[in-house]
Amino acid sequence: MEEAMSKSGMLPSPEDESKQIYFGVLTKPSSAKLSPEVAANLRASAASTLTNIDQPERDRRTSAGTASLFLAAVLSTVLLGNDSEDGLIPHLFHFVASLPLFLAGYSFRESGKAGL
Repeated sequence: MEEAMSKSGMLPSPEDESKQIYFGVLTKPSSAKLSPEVAANLRASAASTLTNIDQPERDRRTSAGTASLFLAAVLSTVLLGNDSEDGLIPHLFHFVASLPLFLAGYSFRESGKAGL
């Protein structure tokens, strides 16, 4: 499975470390050319602080999470404002419809904060 994900571009391949993770899912070519010593120091630092993403990626994830949470709030407000039927089913639908967007936003924000 990992090999298939690496070929699809979702994971950097082990033989090509010139890629970086972008928005937590995608990869893009890295512009940083690091010496093996610098790369080893960065890996050691990441292991000691228990983080595996750099600050720009953390900022991107925090921004994406904030935007997703905002959209989830807007979606929830619109769905609640358009409630034309009484009963439990419409309210459950509203909750289920906005839940994935909320969970994705919350996860991205926490990932950005924690660096994981």
